[in-house]
Amino acid sequence: MFYGDVIFGVITFLIGGIFLILSQGFSGGTSDGVPGAGFFPTILSILILISSLLLIIKGIKEKKHYFNIEKGVKSLPENTKKLLITIIALLLFLILWKYVNFIIGIASFILILNHVYGQKFSTNIIYTLSTVICIYLLFGKVFHVML
Repeated sequence: MFYGDVIFGVITFLIGGIFLILSQGFSGGTSDGVPGAGFFPTILSILILISSLLLIIKGIKEKKHYFNIEKGVKSLPENTKKLLITIIALLLFLILWKYVNFIIGIASFILILNHVYGQKFSTNIIYTLSTVICIYLLFGKVFHVML
């Protein structure tokens, strides 16, 4: 019963349930056709719960094992190594967020992930620059969030 999709489905279902409970603390109704602060988190939480249930059902039917963690890093399958590097890079990004400019941090994070997942250098640079520019324009210029 502990198949990959079932485990991930249960974890995301719990996360979705927690967010649904927390989103009920915000006003979710609409006033003059404008949704309240809890409207979007509630909808998103419900979508996560539905997706999680579908993932659990799929996992029970297909019975796939995704990770086979063995002893020692050298004997780990390639996808498990990439997963561990991704988790480490994310943790470093979150730790350094306070000390490094967000744009520099997110650019470094994207560069590292693209390299780990085998993107060509030129594609990596183009993808990273376009993503960082979009983030800057959307959050810095449209939403006026300090980056």
